[in-house]
Amino acid sequence: MLVTLALLFFVPLFVAMMMQSQWWGFQPRRMINAGQMVQPPVPLELEQAKVLYPPDAGPELLRGKWLMLYPYDGQCDQACMGDVTGLRQVHKAAGRNRKRVGIALLSPRDISVESRARLTAIYSQFVLLSDPAGTTAAVLALASAGSLQGDTGAQGRGFLLDPAGNIILAYAPGFDPSDINKDLKRLLRWSGQDKP
Repeated sequence: MLVTLALLFFVPLFVAMMMQSQWWGFQPRRMINAGQMVQPPVPLELEQAKVLYPPDAGPELLRGKWLMLYPYDGQCDQACMGDVTGLRQVHKAAGRNRKRVGIALLSPRDISVESRARLTAIYSQFVLLSDPAGTTAAVLALASAGSLQGDTGAQGRGFLLDPAGNIILAYAPGFDPSDINKDLKRLLRWSGQDKP
């Protein structure tokens, strides 16, 4: 009986130590995240972007939150409207965690009052940003190049940032919003933030 108890304790311990050792070289077969990991994570300082909506707000509105970021060309066409509508649904699906998650749309220039009205009619929780200097877009292009098979275009892609402001996941154009939803739920759960 004592030997059986010892084996029940020591065998799993031995297997775990071997999996972490240099001799075994265990690597998981695949990642479970739907987005492409940005390795290493790329820091993004949104303070360089100008907040267009909500009025009288600054970039600190997004600080300390998990952030879904969607860069677009400033003229939101039909594909863009589909993407932002999907992101709205992801934000709504966050439920009780909605306050821990931000959602921002980034344009390379100021957008018209009509465009602002059209986007905020889709969802009033969008934070509309402009990046006339192009510094934020350059960082997003760097993250795209590092994660999405060398493709450096950032527009029309989805990005997920951690609360420290690092780009950790990138999604190719035509991404499925449910992929972002699954990744976000996992991140909230694993970070211990999936609580009321």
